[in-house]
Amino acid sequence: FEASYGRTSMEYYDGFVFGFYAEARPDLPPIASGGRYDALTRRLGGGEEIPAVGGVLRPDLMLQLEEVRA
Repeated sequence: FEASYGRTSMEYYDGFVFGFYAEARPDLPPIASGGRYDALTRRLGGGEEIPAVGGVLRPDLMLQLEEVRA
C-alpha cells in the first residue's frame, strides 16, 4: 500500500485508485489498475451519482511476465 499513489492520466477517477506493478519488471507500467469514478457517473447521469469502481488487466503485460518466468 502506498498512500501517495494517484492517477494523473485519467482524471475521471476521484477516490480510491490502485495499480499493481511487477517486481520482476519495474520497467513495465502497472499490470492492473483502476479505481472509483463516482464523479464521472454524476456528470454523465445529470447530477445523479451512481457509485462505481472499475479496473483493467493488461494481458499483453501479463504475457511478458510469463516470458520472464520461462
